[in-house]
Amino acid sequence: MLSTRDRKVLENVGAHRIHHMDYLSEENSWRLFCIHAFPEDHNHSPPEELEKVARAIERKCSRLPLAVKTVAASMASVKQLPNEWESTLYRLNKISTIKDDILPILTLSYDALPGYLKPCFLFCSAYPEDAIMSCKYLVLAWIAQGFVNPEEREDSYELGFSYLNELVDRCMIEFVPYDGNDYIIKYCKMHDLLHDLAFSESQGQTRCLFQAGKNVEKFPVQKCHGLRRISLIKNKITSIDQTIRSPGLLSWLLWNNLHLKLICEDFFEKMRHLSVLDLSQTSIKSLPKSIAKLKHLKLLNLSRTDIEKLHRWFCGLSNLQSLDVSCCEKLKNLHSDMTKHQYLLQLNVAGCKNLAWVPVGISKLVSLRLLGQVVFKLRENAPNALQLRDIKDLTRLQYLSIAFNGRSNSQNIIEGIFGGMEDMRNLFIENSDENSLVQLPEDMAAMRRLEILHLHNCVVPSWISQLHNLMILFLKGDDSDND
Repeated sequence: MLSTRDRKVLENVGAHRIHHMDYLSEENSWRLFCIHAFPEDHNHSPPEELEKVARAIERKCSRLPLAVKTVAASMASVKQLPNEWESTLYRLNKISTIKDDILPILTLSYDALPGYLKPCFLFCSAYPEDAIMSCKYLVLAWIAQGFVNPEEREDSYELGFSYLNELVDRCMIEFVPYDGNDYIIKYCKMHDLLHDLAFSESQGQTRCLFQAGKNVEKFPVQKCHGLRRISLIKNKITSIDQTIRSPGLLSWLLWNNLHLKLICEDFFEKMRHLSVLDLSQTSIKSLPKSIAKLKHLKLLNLSRTDIEKLHRWFCGLSNLQSLDVSCCEKLKNLHSDMTKHQYLLQLNVAGCKNLAWVPVGISKLVSLRLLGQVVFKLRENAPNALQLRDIKDLTRLQYLSIAFNGRSNSQNIIEGIFGGMEDMRNLFIENSDENSLVQLPEDMAAMRRLEILHLHNCVVPSWISQLHNLMILFLKGDDSDND
């Protein structure tokens, strides 16, 4: 099945059974509008004093579902202020009502966004159309670029997710069900017309080059000078052998350039303000030493690369907030002085099969919110290796994934390790020894905010009934094929 707005696409693929989508009926258009404009009303009905103007606004959406939904959701945010509703109708009356030309209507929804949401929305246009975006990555990228500004004692990670939820409530972004389950929020996406809107607005407002998924084969050096944001995601670039003059560059996204192997040694020498660097899904084996000059770098994604080692000069990245080296199968070790990264919010080492051990310095990174997946092994000759007991001070963790490799390690969950992790939302515990089930101590019941619990070869604890926020429980044993 193929859906498209372009008839030429149908001709090119030789489609012979074509179903033309009609506009919504007047009744269904009004019902859809009310669902999104008045979500707090049990019957989704407008108050009497707003019904006339609400119906007029709905009619201006030309019974196009996306326009109806986004405009209605933006009206929900102004509650029941008649002046705001009249103002929106006035602006809609100035817009052409030609059917299918809904970008001007969608622009009204963008204009209605509060200032703190606009850069978050525009950043999504750095992705290719129809891209599935990781919610965690998106929020961390927003934080790294300064889009999320918490008040004193406010958690930046939680605030970032509240921004994402607000964009979803306004129908500017939508969540993607994970594995058919609406309760697990891992990914999101943007409608292609909203992507067009975000792309158009970002080109007009910031100095950026967004060429995601355009089959670019050679790094476009001449186009990259004097920019603030560059996205060359999902292209065919194989090497970067020249530097660019962009001292004000803030984000550089290169993931999914599968054959990229080389970046010249002095490439990062003058990018002092770079805050987001994504080289994931490339064939990079080592990074140039000039990366140590990136004092303001906050997000570094090296996942699914051929990187073999994180050198000690990584210590220079003292403001790093997110480090992702997941699925780097050739990675053998992290640098030993991880305590230098005191602002780290995320560390992801999941799927690093050849990683000998994780340094104990990670236990000092008390700002960590996400840690995955640490494999605890029996290592007599690794005195500096992180042990399970060392993570007890990471009390701000919201996501933790750990695995035990070896019988002696699976007995190390004792009272006092998890008891202080009251902010935990997602916990994954995997035990490779089916002959020795892991016992979980009583003080883990303090994780009152836990929503997802995944247990592999563990005894189901009696205190689980005390977790009133728990939505999903995965139970797995090696003697069963079912979760």
